Amino acid sequence: MKCLIVINCALILLIPNVGWGACQVYSYCDGNCVNAGLPTLALEEGCLNNTWDYKYIGVSESSVSGPLYSIPTCPQCETGYKQVTQEVMLSPSCTVQYYACELICTGCSNCSSDSTWSAHSTGYEKKVSRSCNCGTCNASTSYRCAAGYYGSSTNGTSGCTRCPNNGSSSAGTTSVTGCCISSGSDAAGTYSYSPQCCYQ
Repeated sequence: MKCLIVINCALILLIPNVGWGACQVYSYCDGNCVNAGLPTLALEEGCLNNTWDYKYIGVSESSVSGPLYSIPTCPQCETGYKQVTQEVMLSPSCTVQYYACELICTGCSNCSSDSTWSAHSTGYEKKVSRSCNCGTCNASTSYRCAAGYYGSSTNGTSGCTRCPNNGSSSAGTTSVTGCCISSGSDAAGTYSYSPQCCYQ
């Protein structure tokens, strides 16, 4: 009697695991470094005597060398600035910290925005919005048409028109369709209306 013996086999493919390696620190750059982590111009202003140091970081994959990154960092800030820590991610497993300088901000006094609209000139109203930016109070003014007028204005001197026949409107009305005349008759006495009549 003959027996057939079958051995189950599995085919296994060995695929190399290509992953990011850790940061590698270098002491110099050969001139072909890639700039990374450069602070914004606003932060660059505060580095004492513009004395930036540089970190040279390399990232390598499995036996594959990556570029060499040049990362500026400020060791000391000028008076009026504070040192802040920034980060730049060079790879999923390599994040480098560096120092930059940030202006120390002071508060503003009397820098609150208007809570309501106020009269500006005939037919116009204004509202001032204020915000504090590092000790400087910045203000911007918005304009709208007053009650009894319609249109829009960017300067508070033009863009608003009186409602026809001395009609009424809510402040901020932008179209003549928002102008209405209360019940009664027109100025010439030709028409009568009840209740109020609004322009179309």
